[in-house]
Amino acid sequence: MRQGLTLSIVSAILGCFLVGYAAGGITGAVVGLALGFASLVTPWWQQPLWSWAALYLTRNRPIELAEPVSAATIGQPRVCVTRTA
Repeated sequence: MRQGLTLSIVSAILGCFLVGYAAGGITGAVVGLALGFASLVTPWWQQPLWSWAALYLTRNRPIELAEPVSAATIGQPRVCVTRTA
């Protein structure tokens, strides 16, 4: 994993721990820590749960297709170049 992703996951788990501690003391902290690990670290069908949540949130986004731009030069075969956003 990249360092930024690792840091954000560790920070989110710490946040779950602190929210659980604020809500229910030591018991809440343990529950928050368990939920943080289950949702951020434990693989669910070979991927962490946060990646499935990201896919779920982008499920109805339309696919944007770019119009192909054709360019032809003298003496060269035609080349189709697609524009990317």
